[in-house]
Amino acid sequence: MKKVTSLKSNLNQFIKYIFAKLNIQISKGGVKIYHIEEGRTETKVSEETLSEIFRFFRQIDPFYNDQLREELQIAGAWKDDLKIRRKNQLKAIRNEDKNLYRELLDNLFRSELISGMWQVRYFDEDTLGSLFSINHTILLEKTIYSMYGKYEESWIVDGDFGKPWGLAISKNNIVTYSDIEYYSYAMNCAQILRSQSKDCPIFIDLGSGTGSLSLKTAKMLKSKSKIILIDIPMNLTTAYAFVKTNSDYDCNLICSLKELDKIKNSSLDATTFYFIPSNFIEQIPDVINEIDLLYNHGSFSEMDKKTIDLYLDVLTNRIKCNYVYEINSNQNILNAGNHIEIPSSEFGFPVHMKLISKYPAIINEPHRYVCSLYKNTK
Repeated sequence: MKKVTSLKSNLNQFIKYIFAKLNIQISKGGVKIYHIEEGRTETKVSEETLSEIFRFFRQIDPFYNDQLREELQIAGAWKDDLKIRRKNQLKAIRNEDKNLYRELLDNLFRSELISGMWQVRYFDEDTLGSLFSINHTILLEKTIYSMYGKYEESWIVDGDFGKPWGLAISKNNIVTYSDIEYYSYAMNCAQILRSQSKDCPIFIDLGSGTGSLSLKTAKMLKSKSKIILIDIPMNLTTAYAFVKTNSDYDCNLICSLKELDKIKNSSLDATTFYFIPSNFIEQIPDVINEIDLLYNHGSFSEMDKKTIDLYLDVLTNRIKCNYVYEINSNQNILNAGNHIEIPSSEFGFPVHMKLISKYPAIINEPHRYVCSLYKNTK
């Protein structure tokens, strides 16, 4: 009985310590409400990173071209939506205006670059000082409880690039809304990858957004790995800048089929990131023959069915894919451009990819997103 009491006391002390670090207080009335803050330090994008982004856009058009197969084209309502949301980004690309692009990146969490990759709210003049989402505060509480004995602050805080805003923790580091959500999903990704006991596992983040999920997964793995991010050009370059500026990882922005061969390197000494535009998807089986985990969050449902079919064929049929972890719509939802999202239950995975787990997403309403894990049974 004394051992049980002692263990419980130690656990409570540890939880209080973590919550003190995270600026969260628990009272008899529940979780204390906190306000949105900003960090006191900031890291700016380097000239080298900017130059690499403009080198990329000299070879890859933001919307590809009409010769690309239909399933991979950025067209119709989605193209129109991007033209509206990303006016300044497109202007900077067309004019090769480094100063404008630098301003957008250095203010990432407050600029149009985050548009379409955020779920809670966008930054405006009323953001700072307003209430931090109680749902995310509770989720952070649950996450810390479940991570007893394993928590590392660097896993949840990516860095101070892009002027992040959110919940201030130790040393005034900022936890954003997406940090809290991606932290839990990244932990699942890292666990799936570790379970396979590979010397250098290959992780693909399809529709990678800012790259935060992949960065967290790499940190949690600790051992070397190949991290491949695939997205449309205007999002991919943002992810490249985000990961490269917030870490010391080797980052490769791929803008030609010749450069794609870099992925073949089988003698890596450390974790390496590869950022690949989605128009090269059919060439990926030429450079890797096995994927340890394919991850997709939200973007499958935003695609047409024929595009989903192409991705699943290439990445789970033409290549041996051990696991697929996807978080997508749980029902038909009307999205931008009058696109009706495709529920994950209708994706049509190959028969050898067996569904082994399915549960509601951790922050959204159950009808919005659902998490599904598939395992290769071949």
